[in-house]
Formats: sequence, C-alpha cells, structure tokens
Amino acid sequence: MDIYPDDVYYFSLTGFVGSSGAYHESSDEIKGSILLAGGSLHTVSFLPNGGTGSIEPIKKYTNSLMLLPECSFTPPAHCEFEGWKSSENGNVYQAKSSYTVKGDTVFTAQWKQKTWIAYADCLLDAPVAGQTPDMTPTAALPDSYNAILNRWYLWESPYPELSSTDKFVAGKKYAVRVKFTANNGYYFDTDTEYLVNGDTAQFLGGNEYEYVFTASEASEESYALSGIITSYLDENEEITVRLRKSGSWAYTYSATFTGNQTAYSMSNIKSGVYIYSVVKKNHVLRSGSITINGDKSLDVKICPIGDADNNGRVNSADAKAAFRHVNEQAVIEDTYRFYCADVAKPEGIINSADAKAIFQHANNQKTLWTE
Repeated sequence: MDIYPDDVYYFSLTGFVGSSGAYHESSDEIKGSILLAGGSLHTVSFLPNGGTGSIEPIKKYTNSLMLLPECSFTPPAHCEFEGWKSSENGNVYQAKSSYTVKGDTVFTAQWKQKTWIAYADCLLDAPVAGQTPDMTPTAALPDSYNAILNRWYLWESPYPELSSTDKFVAGKKYAVRVKFTANNGYYFDTDTEYLVNGDTAQFLGGNEYEYVFTASEASEESYALSGIITSYLDENEEITVRLRKSGSWAYTYSATFTGNQTAYSMSNIKSGVYIYSVVKKNHVLRSGSITINGDKSLDVKICPIGDADNNGRVNSADAKAAFRHVNEQAVIEDTYRFYCADVAKPEGIINSADAKAIFQHANNQKTLWTE
C-alpha cells in the first residue's frame, strides 16, 4: 500500500528481532499509532510532444512509488510511442515502469518514426485448371508487412465469389483480393506501390487490392528459359539464376554461371508462374515474375550496390542522384534503381544516410562492397 505523510497509521507489535538477527514472537500484545509528517504532495504531469489528446496529472507524495501509464496520446503521423522522458533526470522510461517521485515531474512522450514501405509485393500462385482457390499469398518482405487473402471470384458479371471447392477453368479470368497490413514500426501511404507477383495491383480501398489472372491449362510439359545476363565487377565471380513457384519460398530451379556478359540456359521447367532472381556478389538482387508456358527468353542486367543510375559504376553521379531523391528534386521512381541506391538502414527508404554512404564509397572513404 502507499504510505502518505500527515496521515495516522495504527500498528500492532507481533514480535521483535534480537541482536543475533533472529525473530522472536512477542508474548504481550502492544498496540499504538504513529503520525507521519514532513512529506510534500507533488504533481506528475504528461505532455504529448507533437501528439494529440490529454492525460490527467497524478498527485503523489515525496518518495512515493508509481507506475507510469500507458500512452493514450494519438501519435504524430507515421510515428509510434517509444517511452516517457522525465524532466527530473532526463531518462526515458517505458510505460508500466516503476518511478519514485522526488518532486513535481513532467513526463514527455517520446516518438520514433516508422519506416515507409515503398513497394509491397504479394507472391501468389497463378490459377491452373482443376485447382481450387486455396492458395495462400505470401508477403515478399514479411518483416515489414503481411498479405492476407480476402477472396477469389470469377471476373465475369455478376462476379460470383468462389468457394473452397470451386475449381478454376482454363481460359477464364479470375480476380483475387488481397489486403496488405503493415507490421509494427512500418507504414504505408499514398505513394506506396502495391504489387501481385511483381505486377501493379488495383486499389480498392482500405489497403485492399485486386489483381486479375487468366487460368492456364494444367500441363506436365517442360520448357526452357534462356537469355543474356549482364553484370559488372569481377567477371570470375559466380552468378546464380534461381526460379521458385509463385507463392512458395522454395527454389525449384537453380543454375550458376560466370562472366560479365554471359549466356545462360535452364531446361525441364514445368509450366506455371515463377519468381526469378539473379544474384552476384556486391550486386543488387534482381527479381521479377515470369510465366512459363513455352520456351522463354529473359535478358537480365544486375548492377553493383550503390549504382543508382545503373551504368555499372558507383561514383559521384550516383551520390548526387540519391541526394536529389532525398531533397525531392528528382525522385528515383524505377524500382531496381531505388534498390541500388537503398544501401543503408532502414531499408525501404532512401535518405541522407544512403546518399552519404554512396558518396563515401565513390571517394574511397568507406566501401559498400565486401572483399
């Protein structure tokens, strides 16, 4: 319980502690009262620091222990609560932390900026004749956001919703609705681009998006994928091309090559929608979606980390491009160029830290690449 000055408290003696430290019960019942004096009543108040709303001040006596409240202020845009900063010592405390009151104290809400999500991609198997609509969408960056399946329906009037036992029919169009939800510490806004299998999805409202597929014939035939891969830096460094079925994280096909301008070929690929990725040391991964329903050709260029203009070199022009993006003078809209310039944490946003890191690399002060 709290004990306050200027109040009277009653006690009953039940025993005593001797010189040896042992407790002894009292044979006599002794009762009495005590008046505590000398304490002062203090006000503990709370400031929103850019947030909105109010929290009632709390009255506490000197040396009283209190638990700091949960923050009920509405945070500033794209921010979340980080803690309470004490005017008494400048320390930041978490909600529900214990605090000993020494005098009048003001606790100011501390906020931290959430990370903006520039691109939210949902990976989902394309419908194949005879399948049921039980595919589960997968967020491309699950640490940042989630993708939740709403429903499938036939893309023909009156657009009937599919049940779990309905089967796709080859050649017919089907729409899928997916809702994207940002995780703690991240946020979407009107500039976020939403994708399904690498293609732009149609906004429906409330972070819900729609994408239309055409169901393909079921087939066990296999096909080949070939093309030219352009890369930079060490031509003896391995380049790996990988394919995984859309909606799955397991790579089904993989091949490795060398050379900065190299032809590649992969065979025995079953029909379907695949997510391809091309990786090489000190390069930015290039990925996308490709439908395999026959022999296909795919040329891919991958660029070094920091190569914002995608010309194979990292120099002052790349640093300038990043600075201009930060200052909204020339926004980097191309997805892959954006990833190349996004070299510093937090991921998903190009800020002054990215521009500085590219500048330092270009001037041989601090490299972006590993040995």
